[in-house]
Amino acid sequence: MKKRVTALALCALIALGLGLSASAHAQSVTGNFYDDSVVRRLTTVVYCLSEDRYRLVPDVRTLSVMNNETMLEVLTREVLQEPQGEHVISAMTERVRLYVLSVAQTGRVATVDLGGDAEMMQSYEMFCLKAALTNTLIETGQVDYVNVLFMGRELTTNDLPTGTLTRFDEDLQSAWIEHENEGVAALRSPDYTFKRYVTLFFASSKSDLLLAEVRQLTFTRSNLAIPVVSALISGPFSDTELRRSYPSAANVVGIPSFEQEDENTQYLEIDFYYEMANALSGGSRQRRIQLAPLVITLTTFLPNTSALRICVNRRPIESLSESDLGERQYDRLLYRSQFEGLLGRTVSLYFPAGEGRQSRVTRAIELRRSTLRDLIEELLIAPDGAQRVFPEGFTGDHLRGVCMVDDIAVVNFTQQGAELMRTLEPDSLRDSIFCIVNTLTDYAGVSRVQFLVEGLKVDSLSGVLNLRSPLVRNPGVIQPGQN
Repeated sequence: MKKRVTALALCALIALGLGLSASAHAQSVTGNFYDDSVVRRLTTVVYCLSEDRYRLVPDVRTLSVMNNETMLEVLTREVLQEPQGEHVISAMTERVRLYVLSVAQTGRVATVDLGGDAEMMQSYEMFCLKAALTNTLIETGQVDYVNVLFMGRELTTNDLPTGTLTRFDEDLQSAWIEHENEGVAALRSPDYTFKRYVTLFFASSKSDLLLAEVRQLTFTRSNLAIPVVSALISGPFSDTELRRSYPSAANVVGIPSFEQEDENTQYLEIDFYYEMANALSGGSRQRRIQLAPLVITLTTFLPNTSALRICVNRRPIESLSESDLGERQYDRLLYRSQFEGLLGRTVSLYFPAGEGRQSRVTRAIELRRSTLRDLIEELLIAPDGAQRVFPEGFTGDHLRGVCMVDDIAVVNFTQQGAELMRTLEPDSLRDSIFCIVNTLTDYAGVSRVQFLVEGLKVDSLSGVLNLRSPLVRNPGVIQPGQN
């Protein structure tokens, strides 16, 4: 039934002239354009393996994307499917079943978390799967780096951390030999050094959400945690968007140790000197915010590590949770799942700046806010010093639907919402329309924006701009240096 409704909605959009010039049908269509009502099609590349499993091979596919899905989620699932082309095989081995738990994008970094029986995979099979996922997601142009986790843990393929991955060469056999040799060299010599890209998480300078910064660090097999902790303490490279979480004088006592909670859970125990105590003071929410960069960063990077146990002067920090009896618990592990809600992403929003110009504002928002509607609802909140995009009284309820078909974002106002927009002066209305257009065309895959009222095309709002056809991005109105 859902597929049938989706198909009907798509046909209605096409009748409106978004895919074909059929304006004669527009007046006969009722307002049924909701946020989840459209399936869009895209042609893209999914990486598979050659039949001998020695090379990565691009496989061109046409995929369907629901409006509440991201392209990265769809492509991750597709890597696990059978290929459509000839003389290629899936990077997913037949005897193992994996499924997608989540795909989170923070800045230019994607973190894929897969569920299933990954432990049944041989090291080379897992290496190939990570390579196929990495190249497929980077091919979209939306990300430059990829982390691949299994049930929230990093699984190693050569007894060393995989780290954050960048694009692989298509010659997988040569890459694998080099990868194996590195693992052997590290096993033979405790002083052998190797480099890895690591995704470091820092709090946004304007909120408590965590954003990603990728940095290349140097390690030895016996010292995996200290370089990462030191990088977090040193703070971010970009102090305009990110902020330091820990005092520069903070330091670790000895070498952090790996411990076993049970046969399936390994945790890292870190003991800090007293300088860390002030950073971890305050209520449970404040301590969660302060601890999040350590927990998320280290559990993403360290193999088979699900949790951290953090001490200050050898005393475990107070738990972040309470027991059923309301008593504080001590000596508890800090799991990644406790902090994932603090992960964020940045979006570019455009607001009127006077005299027909626009200012671009970068804002951190929660990962779950990933739709076109979320972007427009962010425009309802004007930053200090910026003019409003929407008139007084306009709320999210005045958006009947915001969806995407092919490369067109469709913004469907309610009748009351359209009337509110018409209360704006002509110049202000023009500014508002192009703030919406420029914001939505920053979204991956959107090149045009179509405005509707109750599901119908209109010639204009108050005679300002021709809204019969989709509008394209207007970079000329963006303040110099921000485009």
